[in-house]
Parts: sequence; C-alpha cells; structure tokens
Amino acid sequence: MCGALLLVAATIGGVAPAKASPADDRGLEVTPSTPLHAPRFVDRPFALQGILGFGSDVGLVGVKGQYTLVDALALGGGVGMNASGYLQLAASANFRPITWSDTRSVNALSIMTSYSTGEYDAFDVSSVLALGMDHSGNTERHYKVDRAHWLQVDAGFEHQLASGFSLRSAIGAAYLLNPGSAYCQATRSPYEALPCEGDIDGTPPDDLLFTMTLALGYAF
Repeated sequence: MCGALLLVAATIGGVAPAKASPADDRGLEVTPSTPLHAPRFVDRPFALQGILGFGSDVGLVGVKGQYTLVDALALGGGVGMNASGYLQLAASANFRPITWSDTRSVNALSIMTSYSTGEYDAFDVSSVLALGMDHSGNTERHYKVDRAHWLQVDAGFEHQLASGFSLRSAIGAAYLLNPGSAYCQATRSPYEALPCEGDIDGTPPDDLLFTMTLALGYAF
C-alpha cells in the first residue's frame, strides 16, 4: 500500500507543470542567445582578385588567387600581363601581423613577399613615341631580359566584408635578381640581338623598382 502511494506521488510530481517564465506569459518563445564572432579572414579562406598595378607581381593587370591558412598568413599565386605585353607569373605569401574587425568586416595591415617571373623590356615611353615620328631608318636598341626573376616586398591595407568583398592596396619595391641577363635588341626589324653600345633607347634594367598594387575581388 505504501509503495503504491509513493508511485502515485512520484508520477504526479513528474508531470506537474513548470512555473511559466515572464517571457512565456507574453507568448514569446525563449531561446538562448548565442553571440556571433566578428568576421575573420579564415571564415572565407579563398579569395579571387583582379589586380591593377605598376610593377605588381603579376604586372600591369592580372588575376590572383589566395588561400588563408590562418588569419595571419595567406598563400597565393597569379598570372598577368606586364607593361611590355608579356606574360607574368607570381607566387606570394601574405603576412598579416595586425588584424582587427567589427561586426561587418575584417581588416589588416599586411606585408606581402612575392616571387615573379616573365619576359621584360626596359624601354621608356618617350622613346617608343619617338619611333612613330622618326623615318630616318636607323635601328634603335633597347635592353631586354628574356626571363626576368623578381623578388618583391610590399606593405598595405587589406579589407574584407563579411559578405565576401575584398580589397587590398599596397606600395613596395621589386628587386631584379638577374640584371646580368639583359642584352640589347633592335627596336625595328630585324629584331635581333645587338651590342649594347652607343645610343640606346631606355635605360639598363634597374635592380630596384617602385611598385603600386590595387586588388579587388571576392572571398569564398
């Protein structure tokens, strides 16, 4: 008899309605709040960007892909066309020593190191324009590197929205690793190698060039 009474009491206690909270009294559903973290570069690790630049690692215009391993480091590669119209290839490491974010975007001060390679002509625009007005028949010469190898470093600002839009602007320098490979070539037909002596259009390839880069794209 006592056991039966205890069983009934336990059953009644198990189904007794819990005290309603004030939120329940208003007919609102109460759910635990889970704060969302601020955007990070690793949230959208792969970025595809179009590049415009002066001496950028992919040249005058190009495209690059970049993958963020951690917020502080991304590896990338790209292809483009330099000012002489030649194909330029590049591989890069993007270091982000300082990052900060808000509810809509993540930002960074970044340092990018790159290796790039491509055919290179060291001529200036004034000499090219002069060719169109000169009918003397003389064969001009300019410096050329069949396969230039560049080491580049730049520093810039990086911005990425939570929606995926990404931007990077930077300035830096490019160092020509093989200036000794330069030779002189005729500017007019026949386009052949010539001795580098006398008056030459353009200047010998500089070991160090100033660079500017603007990258716009989308991160996935």
